[in-house]
Amino acid sequence: MRLCTLALLSFLAPLAPLASGCSSTTDYYFDGRVYDGQTGTALTRYDIQLQFLDRKSDGHVDRQGRYFLGPLSPFNDYGIEIKADGYRPFLSQNAMKLDDEQTMNDNVHDDGAHPDRSQYFDAYLFPTSLSTSATSLKVALSDSDTTPSGTVTLRAVSSNSPFSAADTSSQVWNNDDDLHAPVVTHAFTGGTIAIAAAELVYGVTYAITVDVDGYEELVTTYTAGVQGDTTFVVSRAGAPLALVYSATGSGLPGRSSAVVLGFDRGVTLTSAVRSDIVVRAVGDTIAFSRAELRAGLGPVTYVELADVTVRATGSDTDVLLSSLVDATSLPATVTP
Repeated sequence: MRLCTLALLSFLAPLAPLASGCSSTTDYYFDGRVYDGQTGTALTRYDIQLQFLDRKSDGHVDRQGRYFLGPLSPFNDYGIEIKADGYRPFLSQNAMKLDDEQTMNDNVHDDGAHPDRSQYFDAYLFPTSLSTSATSLKVALSDSDTTPSGTVTLRAVSSNSPFSAADTSSQVWNNDDDLHAPVVTHAFTGGTIAIAAAELVYGVTYAITVDVDGYEELVTTYTAGVQGDTTFVVSRAGAPLALVYSATGSGLPGRSSAVVLGFDRGVTLTSAVRSDIVVRAVGDTIAFSRAELRAGLGPVTYVELADVTVRATGSDTDVLLSSLVDATSLPATVTP
């Protein structure tokens, strides 16, 4: 795409010399693959389309299932629509791509040639035949064996396959179409939240808010069809954040040496950790693992995390991880 430009100064000050010329601008092209979100199998028969402004551009899909799509000119928000027989509709809405020459002038690698730019993205589609089973979610009190009553709200916040977490492309389009799933609200008694079959959308991650009188509001996440029956622990209002379990994780980021810490409520990390440690916070858990295991470099230990701070969801108070570990008498080191 070619754009001819005039210096803005010439418009504001007519007597100034006109600076004009033609220069090219970056076009963005996309390529990647589309997978079955349940099995991780690559799809080879699907239609993909790029949408922006009033324009639509159909992509090309080769025999191996790799698509090629574009061009998208910069400074445009855009959508990606994918259709495949037997799969839920897929629409990913994305923020604009910027022209590299106008936004990266301080980048020493920018040669000013306005090159076309290719970006790799994968997508995961779920079969229409997939339906969630009936599920019983449990609510427990951190300081009592009494079964509580209250309300729970589930709101769709993201949609992707469990396989996408290990996708080496690191760029995955989310299905924003799934985020229109209805908000689910239930009153519950006896500490049990009964979710009917097909009430939630398979593969969709919901933000769960649990309210019990006299206890802090619990905000965490739940992925329908991927997670089964789950227990959520609520803490009495004003009670300090508590570490309730420690485990080594499989299927979490990094290696089998991941340390997984579970808290009595949703939690976020509020301080940096060492550069060789990978961190992932999800709901009421935080996982720590090595970015790379080398000879003589063992698993993550609590000693290395002594200065790390965490914060309960909705709180403005940081808590040292070492103080929580000491309070629960967990072992000093977790090994795979």
